[in-house]
This record gives sequence, structure tokens and C-alpha cells, in this order.
Amino acid sequence: MNLLKGNIAILLLLLWLFANCKHDQIINPETDVVIEQDDPNLKLYPLKNIQEIAEDYTGSAMPFLIQFRVNYNLLDENQIPIIEYDFGEHRNAVTSCITALAFYDEYQSTGGLDFKQGFLNNVEWLVNSIGADGYYHYEFEWWHAPEAVLKKGWVSGMAQGLILAVLARAYQETSDENYLQPAQNVFSTLYTNTTDYWTIYVDSANYYWIEEYPNADSCHVLNGMLYALWGIWDYYVISGDSLALKLLRAGIRTLADHYAIWNIDGQDTSRYCLHYDDPTNYHSIHLEQFEKYANFFNIPEFFEAVRTFSRKN
Repeated sequence: MNLLKGNIAILLLLLWLFANCKHDQIINPETDVVIEQDDPNLKLYPLKNIQEIAEDYTGSAMPFLIQFRVNYNLLDENQIPIIEYDFGEHRNAVTSCITALAFYDEYQSTGGLDFKQGFLNNVEWLVNSIGADGYYHYEFEWWHAPEAVLKKGWVSGMAQGLILAVLARAYQETSDENYLQPAQNVFSTLYTNTTDYWTIYVDSANYYWIEEYPNADSCHVLNGMLYALWGIWDYYVISGDSLALKLLRAGIRTLADHYAIWNIDGQDTSRYCLHYDDPTNYHSIHLEQFEKYANFFNIPEFFEAVRTFSRKN
């Protein structure tokens, strides 16, 4: 009887989650997309003074979108994080990227060589963990939503963008070409989309999307796309690749024209993605991300996004 009650409870939870998905706003992406530099249809945001911004950025040691702190409780003897999930211990590229970025910031602010070594240890782990196809493949299944269970080997647009951010700093710090080639491989996954694995797509209105959890129902995780775009910016800064700048402009255009889909009228919060209403801890992250972009690149629509997300009746 207890087992039956437990199964019924699980079924009711799944039905509730399914009922609360925003199906009318979710788009099934096309596959086999390759974005070209001369693509005339992709919608772009008109960023100004980019070279001046890039020079100031490298001159100030490339501060990331959000400043992280090292969680020493997660680190192994090599300063690489390992996470205890309820299904076992696993590495996670996003956690390693956050750790690397935190070590990098500590090194830049203090000059401590231990922080530099922690950064480089995580960089090396990431380089060795990237597949030949340029993707970091997760070694465990991930249950994102009832209709979005990602099988072992899945990939993430947020992870790809954060890896770019880390490799860009490694190259900027060391001038080691061994970091540039992996960065180029990772970057290729953010302008190509195959039927086997993908993290990006261009919708029917020519908007460019990066998906943290790629699945048939593209649910647009907001913080994941904002993090990934900053990684593309970092790659542009160290490479000068004009396609990277184009993708950055395309992603900003998408968010500038669509930020309202993450707003929740009358509530002091915002949606994590279109599958679910947001856990409250992500709302402050959304505000911080939009505000940083708005000030850094002078994007009026992102200032308006902050006001919209914060203005509740």
C-alpha cells in the first residue's frame, strides 16, 4: 500500500509539472544548421565601440559576467571539483568552469600562485575532457523536465560557452597555443547544429538561440544563454574572430526582443526557463546578468528588462 501511495504521489507530481510547462511558447528547433559569416538573414544587435570595449576589457584582466567564489568543499586533491549527486559522484564542466573563473579572479586580484595553479589545473581538466567533436559530454543522465530527460552523453550550450570563457583567459594569461585550438573546437559547436548533438539553433524568424538543455522542446534557460554569450564575447576578444562577434550580436538581439517571455506579471520573480516558473534564487542572477550586459555594451533593452522584471503590481 505504501508503495502504491508513493507511485501515485510521483504520478501526480509529474502531471503537475507537465501542466505547468509553457508549451505554447516552446519551439521545436531545426537541425543541421551552419551559421555563416555572410548570412544576411540572422538578426543582429548594433553594438558600438566594440574594439575600444575589448581593449579596456583585456586591460582590466577580463572580469567575467558574474564574480564567483571557490567552493573548497567540492575540490579533490588536484583542486578539481567533484559533486555528490543523489545518483553518485560526478564531475561537471559547468562547476569546473565556475571554479576556474573563481581561481582566476583570485589570482588577478592577489597575485597568489596557488590561485593560478588552481585555475590552470581546472583548465587542463577541461581541455582533456572535451571530445573530438568539440563538445563536453556529460557522463550521466539529467532529468530537466518530464519531456526533457537528457540521456548520458548530452551536451549543454551553457557549458560550451563557459568553457570558452575559461580557455580565453588561459590563452590570454599564458599565450599558449595549446589553449587556442581547443577554444576554436568548442566555438565551432556554437555555430553548427547537427542531428547527433547540438546546442544552438536559428528559429523561423532568424533569431539565434543557445540552449543550456538541448531537447525537442527548446525551453530557453535564461541564465544559461546569458553565460554562454559572454563566453562567445571572451573568445572574440582573444581571437578577433568576426563570426564570434556576429553570434554575440545575434544572441543579444534575440534577448533584447524576447526578454518579456521570462517575465511573470505581478510577481517579484522571473522564469528560469519556459518549462517552469523560476526558483527565486535565479531571479537575482537574471537581474545581475542583464544589468552587467546593459552597462558594459550600452543596451537600453536590457535596462528595460531589469525594470520590467523588477516592476510588479
